[in-house]
Amino acid sequence: MITTSTGQPPFPCIIVDSETSGLDFHDFSCVLEIGAAYYDRNAVEQAAFSSLVKPIFPIDLNEQSIAKAMEVNQIALSALDEAPDSSTVWNALVYWSGLFGPEIPITAWPVRFDRNMMIKTWGIERVGPMPWGFCIKSETAALRPKGKKRMSLNGMAEEFGLKREGAAHRALSDARMTGAIWREVALKGRIVGDGTGRSA
Repeated sequence: MITTSTGQPPFPCIIVDSETSGLDFHDFSCVLEIGAAYYDRNAVEQAAFSSLVKPIFPIDLNEQSIAKAMEVNQIALSALDEAPDSSTVWNALVYWSGLFGPEIPITAWPVRFDRNMMIKTWGIERVGPMPWGFCIKSETAALRPKGKKRMSLNGMAEEFGLKREGAAHRALSDARMTGAIWREVALKGRIVGDGTGRSA
């Protein structure tokens, strides 16, 4: 098992993923779906959380960044009309994550993106104090061979021969795929980005 750059063990952890209405922290994008999976110290998924989120900003498909994001995530506007409001989802997520103890690190494939989008949706006063841990994308990138480009989540999954549960670019499916990749890297010593997925 590797040691992360923060000194935290790679497991246990909660891996989150968000699907959003845009990709820019400075526009009117916000979280539309949040997914999370809790992994115990043996890297086994023990619980999951998933919910759509009623947008806090209008979804204007005439805006290029919004239209692009919605094309990627394929979340129907009609489903968002029926989604719970942001406060309801936040309270449910906090309750769920609290079931595993206050010190379990929360991480993501790109922690900065998901954390910042969550801050845009729920506010720094709520999201900031969460026990954020290491960034899985950065941790895996640090292990890739020199001269090799970073790989996407789907690219790494393909290299490692991992099968996805659910659709790509949906929150819980991406959180679980991140967990599967992290398990391969952190517990099995798989090397990232050498084209073979070989073990160290």
